[in-house]
Amino acid sequence: LSCGDCFGITRIEPGLWAVANRSNECLELHDLENKSIEIIHGLVTRQTHQIDVIQDMLYLVNTDQNCILTTDMEFKVIDKFFPNGPAVRGDKNFCHFNSVYCNGESIYMIAHNLGEITGKNSELYVIDKNHNVKEKLDIGCFSCHNIIIKDGETFICHSKDSSIKKDRTVIFHKEGFFTRGLSISDSFIYGYNKVSKNSGERIGCVSINCASSETIFRVGEPVNEIRQIEFDFGISKDADTRNNISSCPDDLPHEPVREIVY
Repeated sequence: LSCGDCFGITRIEPGLWAVANRSNECLELHDLENKSIEIIHGLVTRQTHQIDVIQDMLYLVNTDQNCILTTDMEFKVIDKFFPNGPAVRGDKNFCHFNSVYCNGESIYMIAHNLGEITGKNSELYVIDKNHNVKEKLDIGCFSCHNIIIKDGETFICHSKDSSIKKDRTVIFHKEGFFTRGLSISDSFIYGYNKVSKNSGERIGCVSINCASSETIFRVGEPVNEIRQIEFDFGISKDADTRNNISSCPDDLPHEPVREIVY
């Protein structure tokens, strides 16, 4: 559907998907039924990472600006907020935010923190719906990506450790690969990437795990993001529906998330 360096992808409504195309610095709206594409400029940068719909707003993680951009569903900008202050790469407070996810009344953002350079573990920012930072939680690993909450269990890609954890338990590990891209429904799908030491070739793989089988696809480029079309716990709206959050959001604590921090 898209060509170039695409990262964020999410469902706007059934049949309508948004893709952050970083090569062209545009948001692409793909109408799958009518096979049409609308292009919107001014929202996506060369370093936009994950995007998702939360509370009838589109959230775009603009990593290079240390911020989150929000729009209404007509894609007009509502807010641009900086969970750790304005910064660019190289500044002390630059976080390299890469993931955004909502569970109940809390919004979660992963700060990659460029640990190989800074020596700082990735952190999970807990933010309320008014975009106030409530907590910063140490994940205990460098270069983390993706957070999904399913039935009270928290999944995160511990990318630099070549693993995926459910709470504090490693459920996948492939030495030498960089885990990124995570999708959960009845199937468990994840991506992992590697740069060949011999040829410099960038290898990307996608693994689809069902109840009794695993299928692995090798793709031509590194895996950035994975979404399932019909239902995906990685899409905040879907997760809210399946986790019955909409019925009692004020009663939902983020204690399950604490199981992944140190």
